[in-house]
Amino acid sequence: GYHKNYYGCISALDHQVGRLRKALKDWELSNDTVLWFCADNGPEGNSFQGPGSAWPLRGRKRSLHDGGVRVPAILEWQGTVSKGKRSNVPAVTSDFLPTIADLLGVDLPNRPYDGTSLKRLIYPDKNQGVDDLMKREIGFQSARQVAWMRGNLKYYSPDQGKTDYLFDLNEDISESVNLAEKRPNKLAQLKSALQAWRESTKLSAIGADY
Repeated sequence: GYHKNYYGCISALDHQVGRLRKALKDWELSNDTVLWFCADNGPEGNSFQGPGSAWPLRGRKRSLHDGGVRVPAILEWQGTVSKGKRSNVPAVTSDFLPTIADLLGVDLPNRPYDGTSLKRLIYPDKNQGVDDLMKREIGFQSARQVAWMRGNLKYYSPDQGKTDYLFDLNEDISESVNLAEKRPNKLAQLKSALQAWRESTKLSAIGADY
């Protein structure tokens, strides 16, 4: 059944990651290899608090509420990243490319990139800190859903902006209190930034900005 398949997949993944880590250790490559793992979306299925639950986050797979897009990530780099270190800096998979390029000292071509380098999380810079990363803006679009995050504020619409929701994730992790009417200025700012980002993705899709 569902539970058997779910736990079986976890065991299989755990086993394969273990094989990879053992091979790197046997080949003496552990200190020269970054292992970066993350889920691609929230849990599948209809279970609310069972296996694969996103509780207390709202939404699941295919939703742009945090239960669908806020997932765990693990980075291991033996000899460089301390064990047990945690970070709540928001990140997306589009950060992989600029981060890897930054670590390797590779200059990327001059074109727009949605991601940003997270090198500072691996090699902390006391002069720079991570305040700007905590306040960064991240956009999502999936079918008719759109979302825009700026620091602790999140704009969400299930119908491409016809219906507006504004959440303060610091105070409302379950996205249950809509602040759209109480904070119209912030709502307008986030909607404007989202629209500009969506237009930029259209240009990228047709190769007009590179």
